Amino acid sequence: MRQRKRPEAPMSPVDALRRICFLLERGRENRYRVDALRRTLESIRLMPEEELRERAQSGTLKQLKGIGDASAAIITEALRGEVPRYLAAVEREHGDESDWAGSELYAALVGDLHVHSNWSDGGSPIEEMVLSCVELGQEWMALTDHSPRLTIANGLSRERLEEQLGRVDAINASLGG
Repeated sequence: MRQRKRPEAPMSPVDALRRICFLLERGRENRYRVDALRRTLESIRLMPEEELRERAQSGTLKQLKGIGDASAAIITEALRGEVPRYLAAVEREHGDESDWAGSELYAALVGDLHVHSNWSDGGSPIEEMVLSCVELGQEWMALTDHSPRLTIANGLSRERLEEQLGRVDAINASLGG
């Protein structure tokens, strides 16, 4: 079965946060927790590592938008070259990919034909979904967010769809596709 490579120290704070979010989603954990960690991820994704290290050492990480006690600990532990304790706990609970129902069937799949992003009623950003597909060994995914007719699912208007298609084009270009 294709599996994500288990995290080993050292790892970047971004990689630690991404793995935690993936496992929490796979375990169908509280959406609020995943969203909070994704906000942390967005706060630090483009920050130079040296600045992040300085903030961790000076104890000022929590001054950044979206960073609380738990996410500050994840960042600090990853910067120290450790597997963050939070990640280790989530790995113990949700990290065994061999126990997935249908794991043999999944191993034969090369793509996902029906995914919804957080642009409509899905839970993850498109970029994160693409990275997860790549890391899981998939070759493609079909983004199937809802049309404007399904307002209860935050269906995409023509303008939002055009914006989303631009984002998809940029992601494809960044992956060489």
